[in-house]
Amino acid sequence: MRNYIHPLFASALLGSALLFLSPNAETTSLGFVDVQRCLDEYPAVGEELAQLQVELGATLEAFQKRRASLDEAESELAVMDATSAQFRIEAFRLDEARKSLDREREFALGELSAKKAELTLRAWSQIRKVAGSIAEEQGLDMVHVLPAPLPGLESGLEARFQAMIARKALWVRPECDITNQVLAVLKSN
Repeated sequence: MRNYIHPLFASALLGSALLFLSPNAETTSLGFVDVQRCLDEYPAVGEELAQLQVELGATLEAFQKRRASLDEAESELAVMDATSAQFRIEAFRLDEARKSLDREREFALGELSAKKAELTLRAWSQIRKVAGSIAEEQGLDMVHVLPAPLPGLESGLEARFQAMIARKALWVRPECDITNQVLAVLKSN
């Protein structure tokens, strides 16, 4: 028995390889959108994010002032007689005030974080809708999200590693980027 490739099989294999490698071969067309850039440059989102940032700054400043007054009360407590009833009462009040401040701070930051997440989800939905309509117009088969840049060294090795693993694309041809088109539609609405 001889081992050889059947001529019909070889010609079919060669033909499909040529068709696949041909520059005019039918390929899947892709588009990419830098969602973070859209969020940064979309005026409606930018204004609301700026407002949230101002709220966050004011909230954090108020908590810092309260923390400073508690630190001052603690320094006054340090000069008191630790065995006195007054010291125990003031120490208890100070401890309760710190716990209350921490709970209020956590709640306020959670509320602001929830507002930011809701805003981001709403904007993401609009970006997705616009990208879909552009993809339909251009006959794209898929629109992919451009990966964000890797975090800096200050974020730590584990955070950088997780960001790298989360990436779906290693390289993007600039001609596939439809971010500017998406931003143009978002800004016109």
